[in-house]
Amino acid sequence: MKRILAFLFVAIISANCYAGFGTGGGNKMEKYEGVEGDCLTFMDHHNNTAHKGYVFEASHRFVDVANDGYAKMFFVLGSTMNAEVLFDISSEGNSYIDGYSLTTVSSSGTLMTHTGKNFVTYKTPSAKAYYDPNVVSSGSLVFQDIIFGGTGLRTAGSSASEPIRWICNAGAYFMLVVQNKGGAAKDILIRVFWTEEPL
Repeated sequence: MKRILAFLFVAIISANCYAGFGTGGGNKMEKYEGVEGDCLTFMDHHNNTAHKGYVFEASHRFVDVANDGYAKMFFVLGSTMNAEVLFDISSEGNSYIDGYSLTTVSSSGTLMTHTGKNFVTYKTPSAKAYYDPNVVSSGSLVFQDIIFGGTGLRTAGSSASEPIRWICNAGAYFMLVVQNKGGAAKDILIRVFWTEEPL
């Protein structure tokens, strides 16, 4: 009798999860693999992906970027994964932001520190993020943004982020360029977050 009631409870919860969080715009719910016993556990798709070790972050702080100088990040996705990519940029002063696809470089630059969001079971990311690449051609401009952080000594600092996830195919690559327009040397931080999906 207990098993029958447990089964009915799980069936009701499962139906509600998939009905309320399907592909129609909400968060997708997935079965968490590895749970033993009579009950199933469901969690948000992105939390489940993080649990499996496929969510990563890389960041670099550019210190004392000269006025009109640049902070650049080059991102390359490996051949075995698709990915959803987001980024966040902070600056002590006004800054222009440009995003490019199909960038050509003679060298990728210096590898950023990569962190997996599952600290228990770490996976090596397929993608790599670099700073200060040697650029041959910027490629195609795909978006622009502005950070309003102030100029000169009267700067308050601010940040900007891309609100929509970029869906990138395996082997994709792009570059972020942040130009300091703060009227003096300023610090700039670039962070990139991505979720990998095995092919």
